[in-house]
Amino acid sequence: MAKTKDRDPESDPHRKADRGSLYDLKPHRTRFAANQPDEGERWQALRHTVGHRMLVSNIRTFVISAVVMTGFLILATYVADRIWRFKEQRHVSRGEAPAPAADNRSISSRETASPPGLTPTNPATELDPEKLRKAIFLTRSAEALEKAGDLKEAAGRYQEALKVWPYLVDAWAQLGRVYLQLQDFDNAARALERAVESDPSNPALLNDLGVAYLYRNHIPMAAEFFRAAVDISPDYAPALFNLVLCSLATEDIETAREQLEAYLRIRPDDPRALKEKAYLLAREGKYREALAILQKAIIHNPEWAPLYFDAAAAAALLGSTEDAVAYLEKAELLTTPREVYRVYLQPAFQQIRLTELGQLFEKELAERARSVLAAKEMSRVEQAVLPIVSSESRSGGTATTASRTVSPTNEQHKQP
Repeated sequence: MAKTKDRDPESDPHRKADRGSLYDLKPHRTRFAANQPDEGERWQALRHTVGHRMLVSNIRTFVISAVVMTGFLILATYVADRIWRFKEQRHVSRGEAPAPAADNRSISSRETASPPGLTPTNPATELDPEKLRKAIFLTRSAEALEKAGDLKEAAGRYQEALKVWPYLVDAWAQLGRVYLQLQDFDNAARALERAVESDPSNPALLNDLGVAYLYRNHIPMAAEFFRAAVDISPDYAPALFNLVLCSLATEDIETAREQLEAYLRIRPDDPRALKEKAYLLAREGKYREALAILQKAIIHNPEWAPLYFDAAAAAALLGSTEDAVAYLEKAELLTTPREVYRVYLQPAFQQIRLTELGQLFEKELAERARSVLAAKEMSRVEQAVLPIVSSESRSGGTATTASRTVSPTNEQHKQP
């Protein structure tokens, strides 16, 4: 057996032949007639022809595939549309209201609009004039109740209207606003979401939905809706102001300052905005400028107690005890001694509480607070006892007459 380790690679005839066939042979050409193209030209022509045919084939394949896919897409869209219309027709025929929107829906789901306006997608087959007339009548009745201040009854009437005809966008919007006034912020958000789904370009609806989320302490989501309202209408002042509140809630002071200046360019005398501007100035230690802003706000709204509380705090931080006490006394006329006493115990008034005038004011304020509290306690006891006396007089058959008339509703709610 030959030893492979002694074999010289150069002596291997097969290896030598391979090397020769790959490297030793010189290139040569077969000569043709003068008018006949050589091998290189023929190869270039062949490559051009094959490439052209492949390109045409690829284009043909792409066109066929695109046509087929388009056909499938049209078919799928048609089937989905038919299914959706069939479901909507079932809801309308049963008189059902659409399911309320989930609280944690994303913005993209909100942009999927339900049937807008008063009519469904297919009025010819789904419009019921009788139901629509009834729903509009109930809506007007709800509006009258709302104007009269009966918010709970108004909310119930709006719900009745929407059960009859769930496509009344204005009814969804007003129902949400009534819930906001009732401080039922969960139901307010659901109702306003329904309104926004049908009218997503309405800045007022977007703002009110943001308010519902703001009261639920969902600050980022609230800010999203406020920004959407401003994007649609850059001069829509309520959304601008609410963006200021969101920025302050997240301690984004620089953004809050910019947004507040934009709002004040539209409404320069709004006491709420002036109050927030004074707060931002006070954060920087500019108490005198803050007090001047608050004095301007008080001129525009002299019946708003928070302005006096803030002005008193600014005066106290400036060391002006007399001015601080004067503002607190004005606030007491609009609130209660107890509320003023609670504010007076805040850190801003720490220094003036140590002064003689501050101690005297605190003593008198505490006495007034105790007096008002005692009077309220006496009134509560009288109201609790009165229904019992009336009840005993009826059950005993005596001729005892109550000192004042109490309606059945009051009796029902005031019994201990």
